[in-house]
Amino acid sequence: MYASYIEAKMEPGTSAEAIELAKDLIPEVGEIPNLMQFILIDKGDRQDLAARVL
Repeated sequence: MYASYIEAKMEPGTSAEAIELAKDLIPEVGEIPNLMQFILIDKGDRQDLAARVL
């Protein structure tokens, strides 16, 4: 199993927009071969973490 992640610092008030963008990508993300999970986590303090598990 492999995993990768991206950590991003969000501008105030944009986390909800990032979550909606991630939801819009579900059909495309679902086409990644062997993808087991795609996770978007709001870590608080304007930091988000996107992770994918292969």
